Amino acid sequence: MNQVENQHRKEETMETKNREKFYFKMTKECIDEKTGTIMSHNLKIARKTNRLILLAIAVLGLLEIINSFFVNANIVNTIIAIKDSDIT
Repeated sequence: MNQVENQHRKEETMETKNREKFYFKMTKECIDEKTGTIMSHNLKIARKTNRLILLAIAVLGLLEIINSFFVNANIVNTIIAIKDSDIT
């Protein structure tokens, strides 16, 4: 009777170990999959952020150029006004 009980316990122990290995393997695969998904999502966000930063820099550069045109136009208008007043 003891041998039968011992054999039964060994089988239960093996079943438990196999089940634990299976669950560990499934958990690891799931974590790996989720980690890959998160990393992919983070890369997409990083790319979008970089594009937005470059776009903001480009817009600021264009605004600086437009501002310099207005400043130059104001200087030219002032010079023309001074010349016109000298003539009269």
